[in-house]
Amino acid sequence: MAHCGVAVIAEHRGRGLGRSVASAAVGHALGEYGVVQWRSRDTNTASTRLGARLGFALLGTQTAFDLHP
Repeated sequence: MAHCGVAVIAEHRGRGLGRSVASAAVGHALGEYGVVQWRSRDTNTASTRLGARLGFALLGTQTAFDLHP
């Protein structure tokens, strides 16, 4: 199983770069592993929308905790 997600720095957003890279990465991962999950923070609506455009469906959530004081 592959876990995919893409980060694009602010000054390069809105040009389709994330979608191009994500599409290629997902295609490769499907061929290599057969099962792919799209991962993004639930607060990252742009990444969630990108995952949906690539054909992924929201099936659950993930929680992370920072244990450093």
